[in-house]
Amino acid sequence: MRVQVCARAAHALKFLERNFANLVLLDLVLPDQGGFELYEDMKAHNINVPVIFVTANLEEASKVHGLEQGGDD
Repeated sequence: MRVQVCARAAHALKFLERNFANLVLLDLVLPDQGGFELYEDMKAHNINVPVIFVTANLEEASKVHGLEQGGDD
């Protein structure tokens, strides 16, 4: 198994455009863009990979929003 860490959304999007990934663990709080916005960018670029959203936010609304957006967990 290989892991690629991307600290910024722009780097993650560029990586996913050029490389295959089996799974994305996507933090909702990134320094340059929100995780939900990055997920929308991924879909717009036809990057279809399972996504698990990661967040320290305990609000139920954030969990529901992530699943409604298409997150796998």
